[in-house]
Amino acid sequence: MIFPERLKLWRSPRFPAALVSSGLAALFAVSRWLQPDPSGHGTHLQLGLLPCTFFVLTGLPCPLCGATTSFALMADGRPVDAFFNQPFATFLAASCAIGLVLALTELIQPSGPATRALTWLSERDASAAAIFLVLMFSGWTYKIAVTLNFF
Repeated sequence: MIFPERLKLWRSPRFPAALVSSGLAALFAVSRWLQPDPSGHGTHLQLGLLPCTFFVLTGLPCPLCGATTSFALMADGRPVDAFFNQPFATFLAASCAIGLVLALTELIQPSGPATRALTWLSERDASAAAIFLVLMFSGWTYKIAVTLNFF
């Protein structure tokens, strides 16, 4: 085999944890770097992305409208502001933070808490998906209500 020492890295139980922890750490680093847009959405424009097509066409927020802003607020240590901006995105940011901690513990102790958490969650796929969708729809409904000045 060519480069067998490199193949060992790919087969290591620590490799997926290293990928996940690196990705989530990068996500939070970028979120920390961003300045939350005071309007509650549009923070993603700082990344060179285009405005939300759904919002431009309808004047209503998309299901994840304000998510980048909420991630930036969470990274700034402002969870209450993040929640009032986009509750579902705040849940996602908190879930990513928990995922980062679990991935880091998996690096230290393979087949540890992260493996047990994933096993527990995989046994509840349908329930987790339903909860995820309900939370996303609830956050979207809230964001529409805020946009239409119901609050």
